[in-house]
Amino acid sequence: MLHTPTIGIIFATLHLTAILVICCNWWLHRPLRGPGWWAAGLSAVAAGLTILVLRGKIPELVSVIAGNAITLGGMLAMLNGIYIFSGRRLNWRIPLALIGILIVNHTYFTLVHNSLAYRWVVMAGLIAITKSLALPALWRIGKRDGYLGTATLALSYTLKVIFYVSHATLTLLYERDTVAFFDASQLQSFGWLGAIVLLITDTFGYVLLTANRSRNELSRFALQDPLTGLANRRAFDTRLAANIADAGRGGTALSLLLFDLDHFKQINDRYGHAAGDQVLRHFAELGRAATRGNDDFARIGGEEFALVAPDADLATALEIGERLRRDLEASAIEVEGETLHVSASVGIAALGKHGNDAASLTRAADAALYAAKTGGRNRVVAAG
Repeated sequence: MLHTPTIGIIFATLHLTAILVICCNWWLHRPLRGPGWWAAGLSAVAAGLTILVLRGKIPELVSVIAGNAITLGGMLAMLNGIYIFSGRRLNWRIPLALIGILIVNHTYFTLVHNSLAYRWVVMAGLIAITKSLALPALWRIGKRDGYLGTATLALSYTLKVIFYVSHATLTLLYERDTVAFFDASQLQSFGWLGAIVLLITDTFGYVLLTANRSRNELSRFALQDPLTGLANRRAFDTRLAANIADAGRGGTALSLLLFDLDHFKQINDRYGHAAGDQVLRHFAELGRAATRGNDDFARIGGEEFALVAPDADLATALEIGERLRRDLEASAIEVEGETLHVSASVGIAALGKHGNDAASLTRAADAALYAAKTGGRNRVVAAG
């Protein structure tokens, strides 16, 4: 027979190790919202279990009520961390209701009818509810960041639901008179072993969640212009090549538009770079509003922007470019108490007519942009 107290000591040691790992994970990913709740929650679970172990050395009601409430509260804190990590927040009524149920049940089955088995049945059910509530949030995280970490944690949580409900049911059926989980029985020994395995998988899941999120954030920053939030040159070149390939396979139209803000250097020289940044952000917002849903709009350097328009022939591209040029010309930007009116020159090239690959299409659009600049600026010119 497995020695239950020894297994309990192993569990306690691993739990402290898991706290250390989760705390380090939070420290390394401090900008992320959510991991701090996991570290605090797991620490609270350890505190609650410690109070439960002290049963007999402190008043029983304190040990039973406070220990279980703090343990469940820690699990709910970790649940809230998962919700925050997914971009939402847990409704405060849920933890309040679950802890309220626990307090009422444990008070009755301690003072009126002292029964560890009945206390454990309710506690196991509340834990199962807590873990089940995490699954929709994990699904949202998976869709955003990838399913490696979420699948690990979702599997661990699902197994926890099955494990706790099964263990509580078996305890009620076969060991209703159990007075402590350290009792020397196979059921309790296997209960501790199950808790150890699930603690390890939980810890891996939390670490993988944050690793996936950090990796995706780094990838996003590498492909995003930090000032405007648009795609940068690297991302745009990738999307342009992909769109050209799609258009070639499908035999559809595609156009490339290049934008250059007129007299931008003069704005920087007169009003400062902060004003220039404001102008760039303003044009980026106009571009987002004016472009179609399948268009890729990017800042490709300095005051230069680019737009790849799938399914847009030259006439459609001219309309898009002219609309954005007019929107910018008609808009006003307040800078240091002055009203600025900014314009842009636009060069356009169409796939097939002006080039069949990214390099030739870009050269044609750039030549058209140069013609717009030398032809007086604030105009749209198609490649010849």
